[in-house]
Amino acid sequence: MLDTSMPVTGCENALIAQAHSPDGRAKIVVFERSCGATTGFSTQASLLDAREPLGDEAGNAFIADTDHGRAPAAAHGGPMLDVRWIDERTVELGYDSRTRVFRAVDSWRGVRIVRRVH
Repeated sequence: MLDTSMPVTGCENALIAQAHSPDGRAKIVVFERSCGATTGFSTQASLLDAREPLGDEAGNAFIADTDHGRAPAAAHGGPMLDVRWIDERTVELGYDSRTRVFRAVDSWRGVRIVRRVH
């Protein structure tokens, strides 16, 4: 019998923060993704429709780690990620320049994603 209480991917997402767009149609969700003891802590972000729940998929907008401690870590262990909606169709993601980024897309379903590296 298949145990459906655990994600099929073997990974779990833990919500850190979310922010809705000014018009309320979209949201950006920041989360920690854990895939077991052999993987490090990561910070990920997904852009979703406002009513869409966070699933167990990897982030569709941003995936990063601290590069073995080179970048400052947040309380959850992954790198800090600042999120700010600039307007209804533009969201800004801010992070330390030492963060190791694996995915950073420029847009999602008509929402522009700008990055501020500090």
